[in-house]
Amino acid sequence: MQRWAARLWAVSLGLALASTLWGCAAKVQAPPEPPGTVRRAEEAFRLRDYERAIELYRTYADLVRRDPYVPRVLYKAALAQYELGRYEDVLATLDDLQGRYPDKRWVQVEALRGDAQRALGNPIAAIQAWDQAFTVARPADESKLRLRIATVARSLSDEELTEASQLVASKPAREILAAVVTQREQPEIPEPLPEFETGLAQAEGTPPGAPGGEAEATEGTLGTGSALAGPSGAAAEAIPETRLIGVLASSGTADQGLVQAVKLAVDPEWIAVREASGGANVTAAFADLGADPRVVAVIGSSAGRAEELARVARERALPFVDVDGGGVGGPYFVSAGVARNEALGALLDYAIGRARLRRFGVVYPDTLAGRQFFAFAQAEILRRGGEIVGSDAYASDTRGLTAGLVRGWRDKENLQAVLLSDDAVAAATFARFLQREMPDIPLLGVDAWETVGNMVPEVSGVVFVSPFSPDRATHPFVEQFREAVGRLPDAREVCAYEAAVWLRHAVASVPPGSARAEVWAALQRSDTFEGPSGTVEVAGGRFVRRPVVVQFTKGELHEVPHPVATAQLAGN
Repeated sequence: MQRWAARLWAVSLGLALASTLWGCAAKVQAPPEPPGTVRRAEEAFRLRDYERAIELYRTYADLVRRDPYVPRVLYKAALAQYELGRYEDVLATLDDLQGRYPDKRWVQVEALRGDAQRALGNPIAAIQAWDQAFTVARPADESKLRLRIATVARSLSDEELTEASQLVASKPAREILAAVVTQREQPEIPEPLPEFETGLAQAEGTPPGAPGGEAEATEGTLGTGSALAGPSGAAAEAIPETRLIGVLASSGTADQGLVQAVKLAVDPEWIAVREASGGANVTAAFADLGADPRVVAVIGSSAGRAEELARVARERALPFVDVDGGGVGGPYFVSAGVARNEALGALLDYAIGRARLRRFGVVYPDTLAGRQFFAFAQAEILRRGGEIVGSDAYASDTRGLTAGLVRGWRDKENLQAVLLSDDAVAAATFARFLQREMPDIPLLGVDAWETVGNMVPEVSGVVFVSPFSPDRATHPFVEQFREAVGRLPDAREVCAYEAAVWLRHAVASVPPGSARAEVWAALQRSDTFEGPSGTVEVAGGRFVRRPVVVQFTKGELHEVPHPVATAQLAGN
């Protein structure tokens, strides 16, 4: 009996030890908890702080070459770059992922690669990437890949379609391209192409190629439990045959020139105008334009609310073209003007590098945009060896007090120039004061100040940056605008006209019934045309501008050559 009990105890102990060891082994093999850096990156991505998310994802990927989280980390970094419109960076990050895992393929990765290639205007490369995605796609993903390929294939020329057909390897991709070829050869085949027009469901707010949920990674997927994402919500809405271009204008007469500029590019019958008095009303007016299904894009001034407008643009899948050059970037937001940071850099290169000015006073409105301008100006002036001898943030009714401060900076601090961030009305106020009290102190700025010459007779010493040189104002638009408005157009009005011409061409290329996302895709194609500012280049949904420094001298506005700028700004 004792021997039997001893054997039973030994067997029980063995089972217990085996169970314990198995449990320990399971814990050792289980994926670790996400590291803190990854958790913070995921939270930043969720909050749409994409710059911060990219920084954290890259920090982790630079420290760890391969582990259970690296594929997802690099993919999400690329997805954040896509959200910011940095499509070249997307491809570089995905290439990094492929280099670390050369024997792996993920459907989301190949889909995102194709989406980025398409945004860069490389349709055949996009189709090749989606063709690769078919090799690891699940049934739920295939309809979305089919829609991507079919949509792009219909926009190809016959030669491009033939080339694409020769490059694809998967059966679904070959079938789609063959169907498009057949449709062109036999146009009596009715639309829509079977299966290619299937509606797509997607988690709200998920961008192209993104996962819609979390789950354990399996072969062909990337840590997601949902099917491949496609256009949804507003982005999937069909655009009507009648399309309108919206214009977001300030109330009153301030932006009537901007509206007129758009009307000179687009038939007024196809324009919808909304006025806003500023502040939150700008965002509300933009949202109101987005409520009209006929409006497929909007031109206007961001009025210091670029980030809010960019958010609404993404939510409504409604491209907003900012004539101020807000510099926000990302899907559905286009900067048509010179970005303020670029403009300020060009201005300071002239003032400090050429005119040898060193001692600046900086004045700006007491707003978020004004404070951001001052912070950047301070850094750039110091970086170039200059000095800020005084600064002031003013309310709209206290400019007179600021003028008194400027006088003190001149008397006590040897002020050499005033840098102002405000509109033409404010610039005219300061220009009158400086012209009367300190004619040797130039007024510098980066806003559209062309109309200052109409407000201050014989004004001199006002120097600012524009995408438009009045010395090359030979485009027919300039004379047409002068006849309609009675003056030369300013930089914002030139940008509005060129943006309207660009939108007119791009929108016309999108067939009726296409999803709203197709309008944004059309805007990603490279385009070049002649406008009032010269040869206009648009690439990846962004206007490529050359900042021009211009100056008023005795009421006449001219582009400033380097030697002239040196002499006049230095007061020689």
